[in-house]
Amino acid sequence: MRTTDNPYEPPRVAVDDTRSTWNVFAAIRQRPFWIQAAHMIALAYPILLVGQFYVSWLLAWIILGRQPRVSWDDPYETVGLPYVLGGLLVPCLPVAAGITLGSLVARCMHRDDPWSRSLVLAILNIGVWAGAFALLRWDPWRVCEWWLD
Repeated sequence: MRTTDNPYEPPRVAVDDTRSTWNVFAAIRQRPFWIQAAHMIALAYPILLVGQFYVSWLLAWIILGRQPRVSWDDPYETVGLPYVLGGLLVPCLPVAAGITLGSLVARCMHRDDPWSRSLVLAILNIGVWAGAFALLRWDPWRVCEWWLD
């Protein structure tokens, strides 16, 4: 902070950057740990779920030397442990969706957050979840069908 002797210059005040609409993650860092974890789970779960499907599929492609075929190449026998670890993510879908909704409601009801930041976070969450489900539903290379077979 710099002070001047100019009487016509307004006094400089410290700017609270965490109140900015676009600085969503700086505000998340100021919350208690369990709230931070809820916000990060809400954003990361759909990405991890889709990533797990495609990483298992790409790993099977590397192991087999060709694209895995539905009903022929069993994911459990092909990739083993990554398939089992990924199998832990799928049953957690309802829990992660509940954490996401709770996270959004808690953020909207928090008095210190501007509505614009809550709206940006809600759009980001909805976009990530919708994008993940759209990709899994579209399933261009039949990855989900192979994994769930």
